[in-house]
Amino acid sequence: MGFQSTRRCHEGEGMAQGNPENARFQRWGSAILSGEAIPEDSRKTDKVIMDRTYYATDDKEGEEVKKEDRVKGFKYGQNIVPMSEYDEAALAYSCERTLTTLGFAAAASISPESSMHTVDTLAADKGDPWAHYAFESLVEAMLAEQRVLIARYVYRKDSQPHMVALIPKKGAESASHMVIQFLPFEEDVRPWTCASLPEPTSDQRAAMSKIVDGLTLTAGNEMLRPEETSNPSLARFYDFLASRAVTPGAALKPAPSELSDTILAPPASAVAQLDKVFPENDRGQLKTLFGLEKVEKAVGKGGAKRFWREAIAEKSKNSAAFVGEVDTKKIKVDAFTGAKKNEKKDEDEDALRKVKAEDSQGEGAGGMAVAVGPPPRVHIGSVHPERDFERWLSERRTGGADVVGPAIEQMCDVILRFAEEGEEFHGKALSCMATLRRGCVREGEAASYNEFARKVRLRMTKRLALLWERVVKDGGLGLITDTEVVTSTVTAADAKAFLEGSDVATASAVGLSATATAQQGVPPTALSEKELEAMIE
Repeated sequence: MGFQSTRRCHEGEGMAQGNPENARFQRWGSAILSGEAIPEDSRKTDKVIMDRTYYATDDKEGEEVKKEDRVKGFKYGQNIVPMSEYDEAALAYSCERTLTTLGFAAAASISPESSMHTVDTLAADKGDPWAHYAFESLVEAMLAEQRVLIARYVYRKDSQPHMVALIPKKGAESASHMVIQFLPFEEDVRPWTCASLPEPTSDQRAAMSKIVDGLTLTAGNEMLRPEETSNPSLARFYDFLASRAVTPGAALKPAPSELSDTILAPPASAVAQLDKVFPENDRGQLKTLFGLEKVEKAVGKGGAKRFWREAIAEKSKNSAAFVGEVDTKKIKVDAFTGAKKNEKKDEDEDALRKVKAEDSQGEGAGGMAVAVGPPPRVHIGSVHPERDFERWLSERRTGGADVVGPAIEQMCDVILRFAEEGEEFHGKALSCMATLRRGCVREGEAASYNEFARKVRLRMTKRLALLWERVVKDGGLGLITDTEVVTSTVTAADAKAFLEGSDVATASAVGLSATATAQQGVPPTALSEKELEAMIE
């Protein structure tokens, strides 16, 4: 597998054919063949023949890379993805030529500015009268209802499909037709709200109304017709080109005034009309009403690139105005006293001494602190969850990152997923639960396992209830007691009662006795830790 060179004569990119995993990317060069390398039969024609030969730039011998050892490649980021002709043909989009209607839409929802392509026209088949009748009826109905057709349009086979709008048009003296307007997708449109123009003053409106009233259409020939007016720049260029053709050393002459005066100087009739509307004394009023201001460019490196950041900041500022301003007078601030100042100073000194002590411990004999990297990402899979769980527990025992907590959480999630999958997975769930219990005993995480066991006993679903029945029969998956883990608050009797379910009755009796004592007006006695756990369960 390899890459074909790009269509540049000086270099390309490619990879030699072979195993993709062991292949090494190379830079290829290309060169135009000399006349001797062109076959004899090709030299007999008068056509221009160009051929390329490819070679690896890191090959000192310069051996040619043959055509069968090259394959097309596409750049994806910093990598090059090989794509053979068979893969490209299999992955290429294929469709037939079609025009499929999808539905109707309001004509007001389709605007001319949303057109994405050239405009095509759809008409009925010229030789089919029934198609003509049906098309005319459809056009009249769409015009009456003010509707347009939304359709999927593929111009030719295997071309890109487009979403189009068919806009009906009624012909005055010819047959009706529909205009095909290509519609944009959401990614093709960037909504951007531009700032509104400043509101003109009454004096500005009056001045512009005066100018519009003085405008008139010429009764005779139109002034400055494009067909009759020469472009001064082009006219001067071609005059200079003709003079250089005759005299190679001819100098560039200044621009003739008659060419520029026709454009820059207004015609006499236009000047006379302007004098009627705005006399010479009143023309200064226009400059005063419509003044021009010079906009200074941002000075500094990258000033123009701050546009989007400024726009986002302005948008955030406007959105914050709707939230409301914060009244700083209502914020309670502690008084700044000398005692507070001394207390803060003492705290800063303690923190500084603590940091220095940690730095001195980290340096050790080597004189360099140990770099702390990001914690590893814990993942317990469903294929071998017991093996994955044991591997992550060993990370903390070997001095690595503390990943026991996330590993226990993911192991609990895996057990619950196995329980909900069906009874055929309950054996796998029990095996994972036994592994979880052994790991929690070894790591001293009795509280995490006991909390999960209580959650399973709640039997929120029917399948969890079936799993709990198998846990009771097993007998070895109960709560972790204080004889196994010192930090556990569960005794052996509590664990036995938990599996038998007798602790639920005890909790009910405790709750009833506490309620009766409260009703009699006798203050209840403090509950023990066991009674509190029973009430929670």
